[in-house]
Parts: sequence; structure tokens; C-alpha cells
Amino acid sequence: MKSNLLSITCAVLWLQNYVTFGEARMTHIPLARNNGKVKNTDVHVQNTVAKYTHLRSGFVKSALSVDGSGTINLKSVNIDVEYVGTIGIGTPPQIFQVNFDTGSSDLWVPYSECTSCGTHNLFNANSSSTFNSLNTSSEWTIGYGDGSRVFGVTGRDVISIDNFHAVNQTIGLVITESVSFEKNTDADGIFGLAFPSISNSKQVTSVTQSMQRQGVINQAIVSFWIARTEDPEIGEITFGGSNPARYEGELKYVPVTTQGYWQVSLSNVLVNGQPLMSTPVAAIVDTGTTEIIIPVDLCNGIHKGIRGAIFDNLYGWLIPCDKKDDSTNIQFNMGGHDFGFSVSNILREKNPDSNSTLCYSGISGANMNVAILGDIFLKNYYSVFDYDNARVGFALSK
Repeated sequence: MKSNLLSITCAVLWLQNYVTFGEARMTHIPLARNNGKVKNTDVHVQNTVAKYTHLRSGFVKSALSVDGSGTINLKSVNIDVEYVGTIGIGTPPQIFQVNFDTGSSDLWVPYSECTSCGTHNLFNANSSSTFNSLNTSSEWTIGYGDGSRVFGVTGRDVISIDNFHAVNQTIGLVITESVSFEKNTDADGIFGLAFPSISNSKQVTSVTQSMQRQGVINQAIVSFWIARTEDPEIGEITFGGSNPARYEGELKYVPVTTQGYWQVSLSNVLVNGQPLMSTPVAAIVDTGTTEIIIPVDLCNGIHKGIRGAIFDNLYGWLIPCDKKDDSTNIQFNMGGHDFGFSVSNILREKNPDSNSTLCYSGISGANMNVAILGDIFLKNYYSVFDYDNARVGFALSK
């Protein structure tokens, strides 16, 4: 049978094109790029830890300090990039810009009754011929790491991603947004891609799973290619399979240990072949997080193996920006596979208020026994999220 693959491609230009790989049809849709202030190291850590608050253990604001003591208070600097894609809801489709996030499982957009949703696009149920089951008694709320929050009800309608559709899909309809969401003019809502078991709005099946069960795609798989900073393209999301043109070699799969988040087991971390762990920790693969966030002792161990890395009580770990030729190798062992990358691939922006030769590190520590593998990791590895087989596949990105 001919398989259908849907790809959403991040690019600067709003163009649409169709590419065929063998028998697999892929539809590429550009995503807009949201440029805003970059979140500093401490803000990234606090927001991410708060997102996984029920998994944390003893997190305190001083989590970034070498000894677990002291307080870090960083200011926001430079530019942070957020990727936003277009979906349609209802018949005819009402258009929304959403963030794709494997670290959450709810699909929500602002509802027409929202009075605190700023200039966002609002979903009007009366304008959709396929809308049904508005459930005002099924109220839900979601809080995010930065203190932002949404509150709403649920309904069901058609979700359209280009010419692919999932019918009768549960949608969170927001009737109240906190100020930070209201002021975000680049994204209307969130498109969660985790397992539905952690849904706040009572999703029964994810959009990806619904498309497979309804015969739109053959496999309940969503894949990500996130470009490195120097790449002129930004990235690509594929529904229904993977795109071999975006990665090298074979995919290496890691089993999901708990179906909620895309949670796997991080067996060890090695720096130049030297292991830093004696006991595995849970690791969550999260496209909605910028950094790699790991337990403090692991974070310290990694940076102590990087020549020139320093810990600043104000800014956290800093690394010399000129690390293109650094031979230090960092490896994360998961599912019996080693996934390595160089120091140059964990560099973030320059720190403007200290030595201009130092950059923020993309690896941070937090006082919790969970690792979060965000975009710093995923820029190095093409990732495949396989619902049916409960596994995540990785291959070196091109």
C-alpha cells in the first residue's frame, strides 16, 4: 500500500511543495520563526523543572550552583527562537499558529468566548459545520513552567494539517489566558505530541494516532529534524514516518519506559570515554525545551571535562566560544546505544556581561533525578517518536 507521510518544514519563506521519496508522498509546509528574547540559563532550568514538577525531587532555586548552594538571578539576553506551524480546525478550516511540543499532550487554541486572549485567532464553533460535543462541564487548566496558565473547556472537530485530516478530535478551547500567553503574538496555541495519558483536556488519542486509525497515515509516528544554528533551514516535522534525506545511517531505537512523556532510560553519560554514572536515570525527550537539563552532579562532571569551562555564580556554566576544534567527546548511553556530540554542539549565545570569549553552555543542572533532552540534543540527532511500538529512534542529523 502506498504510505502517506506528512511533513511540516520550517523555513523562512512561505512556500508549499511536494516531494516524493520512493513511494512515500511528503508535503512540506514552511513554519514561521518566532524571534524573541532568549531565556537565560536559570530561567530555562526553572521553567523546565516546573513543567515536570511532579517528577522533581528537592528542586531549589540554587540548583545551578556547584555545591547546590547560592542563588542565581540572570537577565534575559539575545534572541531565542520558537518554531510555529499552521494547522486548521473545523470545516471550513479556521487557521491557527501552534507550537509542536513532545513534552505535552494537549492540543489547545483560544475559543471565541475568550476575553483575555489578546489578538490571537479565536475558534468559532458556530462557523464550523463539523463541530460537535462542546462540553462546558469538562473544564481543564494547564500551568506552564514560566508561570503562564490557560483555562478552558473541550469540544470535537476536524484537525487539518495541509491536506491531511483527523476527524472528531478532542480540542482544548481556551476561555482564559494568563498575560504572558496573551502577549505572545506569534503562537495561538500548543500542539502536544506526548501520549494522551497525561492530557489535561482528556485527550483519548493523539492527533497522530487518530490519523493512523482513520487511514490517513500508515504509522503512528512523528519525526523531527531540527537544524543547527548555521543551517539556512530551520527544521522539519514529519507525520507518518521518517525522512531518510535528513539523517545518516540507521535509526537506533530506545524503548519508552513509561508511556506519558516520551520517557526513556539514560544509562550513562561519558566524557572522553569516562563514565559519570553508576545508576540510570529517567530521561524525557522534549522538543519544547531548549537545553539539556540533567542532575547537578552529572552537569558538573561534564563541564569539568571541558577545558576552559567555568562556573559563574551569576551565569552558571560558561564555555569558551571557540570550541570548533575541541576534541572532547560527550556521550549519552540509552537503550544500549551511545549518542555522542562535541563541545561545539552545546554552545549557546555569548554571555554579554562577562568575558566576551565565553558562551552559555547548552547543558544545565537541576536538583532532580530526571534528565530532559531538549533541542540542544535534538539538533544533533534526527528523532522519531513511534507511538505503536513505544520507542524513540535517533540517527545523526545531516
